[in-house]
Amino acid sequence: MTYNLMVEDARSKLLTVAIPTYNRYSYLKTLVEKFILQFKSNPSLVNNVIVLISDNNSNDKTRSFCENLPTEVKVFIKYERNNKNIGAGLNFISCVEK
Repeated sequence: MTYNLMVEDARSKLLTVAIPTYNRYSYLKTLVEKFILQFKSNPSLVNNVIVLISDNNSNDKTRSFCENLPTEVKVFIKYERNNKNIGAGLNFISCVEK
């Protein structure tokens, strides 16, 4: 997904949750699974909340996990991966700016 489409998606929502990550697959997986449960129990969240994950070029299972999320989940969880590790601070700023 291109940056501009992510920005437009985020601006149309009431709440944007930005998650910068680097090599935290197990924590991210748990967090995303909890989001999915919340969205399933309250379908109106799909129209009002978006979760943006900014991966700082992790070398664990983060990329595979995010890229293989079910299609219906990708409606409210957007994943973007940096081409190189830009450092925690810049990844945080990049995630918030999206």
